[in-house]
Amino acid sequence: MKTFPSYEYIDTEAPLKELIRKVKKTKWVSVDTEADSLHHYFEKACLIQLTINETNYIIDPLARIDLAKFFNILSKKSLILHGADYDLRMLQSSFGFRPKNNIFDTMIAAKLLGYDKFSLAALVEHFFNIKLKKQGQKSNWAKRPLTESQLEYASNDTRYLKEIAENLTKELKKLNRYNWFLETVDLMVQATAKNKERDPDDIWRIKGSGLLQEHQLIFLKMIWEWRESIAAKKDTPTFKIMGNRQMIELAAWASDNPSCRAEDFSGFPKSYSNSRIKGIGTAIEKARNTNKIACPKFRKRKKPVHNRPGYKKLVRALKEECVKVSKKIKMNPTDIANNATIERLVCKRPSTLKEVSECGHIMKWQAKLLYPCIQKIFK
Repeated sequence: MKTFPSYEYIDTEAPLKELIRKVKKTKWVSVDTEADSLHHYFEKACLIQLTINETNYIIDPLARIDLAKFFNILSKKSLILHGADYDLRMLQSSFGFRPKNNIFDTMIAAKLLGYDKFSLAALVEHFFNIKLKKQGQKSNWAKRPLTESQLEYASNDTRYLKEIAENLTKELKKLNRYNWFLETVDLMVQATAKNKERDPDDIWRIKGSGLLQEHQLIFLKMIWEWRESIAAKKDTPTFKIMGNRQMIELAAWASDNPSCRAEDFSGFPKSYSNSRIKGIGTAIEKARNTNKIACPKFRKRKKPVHNRPGYKKLVRALKEECVKVSKKIKMNPTDIANNATIERLVCKRPSTLKEVSECGHIMKWQAKLLYPCIQKIFK
C-alpha cells in the first residue's frame, strides 16, 4: 500500500483486508468510480474511491486482488454518491454489485432543493468555498501507472460527500422534502437494477437518424455495424472511429449515389487508411445488395393518442401551471413534470390523486404537486 498525504492507494491483498475491516465497522461509506469509456470500447471501472471517517481510499480493481468479500461487505452499508445512477450501473456491470442498504445521492438532493448548479464541484464550492481542479476529467483511467495528480483528483470525488450529504439532509428536512428525496432515490436505485436488453433493431438508430429517408436507413445500419466491429476489435470508443453525424452524412450519400464507391466520398478524415475506407465500402455494398423486404422501416416517435378538442391548449395551460408551482417552491419545472408526463396527463385526464399517481412514472410527491394544477385545468 502506497500512502500519500490525502489518500491510501490499495492494489494488494493485505491493505484490502485492512480496509474491509474498517468498512465492517462503519455505517456510511462515500463512494465513487472512475471508468474508461472515453478511451475504450469495453467500458469498465478502473478505480473505486471511498471515504470512511475522513480517511480516503482508492482501490485499483485492475490490480490482481480479489474484491468479492469487499463488495459483499460494502453492499450492506449505507452509501453516499453523487449522480449515483452511473456509478451503480458501472459497479453492477463490472462486478455484479448491488446495494442492499440506504443510498444518499447528493445530486438528487440538490435538484430537489432547487440548486441552480448541482455538480459535485459546484456543491463543494458552495459549502466549503473550495474550487476543485478539473484536470483528470478526461483521463485514461485504465492506463498504469497513474500520476499523483490523477489520484488526487479521484480522491476529491468522495472527500466532501459526507458533509455535503449532512448539509443537504438538514435543508431537505427543513423544507419537508426529505420524503421526496427518499422516494426519488428509491426509484433511481430500482431503475439501475434493471438490465434491459435493447432491441437489436433499435440500437443502431443513432441520434439524427430520423433525418434520413426510409431507403437510407439500411446504409446507416450497415455502416453502424462496421463501426461497432472496428471499435470492438481495437477496443476504442466508437466516436473515435466515426462520429454519428458523419455516419448519417455517409449513409445519405451512399444511398443517393448508387454508382459511386466509398473512395469517392469526400467527407473522410485524412487519417483514414485505405483499408478502413475499403471496409466501409464493403458495408455500403452490403446495404445496396440487401433485399428491400429485409430493409429496416422508419419508426415514427410514439406520441400520446389524443382526439379530444383543445389538446394543445390544455398541454400549454398545464405547463404554465407547473412553471408557477416550480417558481413558488424554487425548483426546475421539468423535475416536477417533463413534457412527456404533461402530455400523458392531458391525454388521460385523471380526476383523482390516485389516478394521477398511476399515470405513468409519477412519484407521490410529484402527484401531490400536480393534482391542484390538474383540478384547475380539467374543470
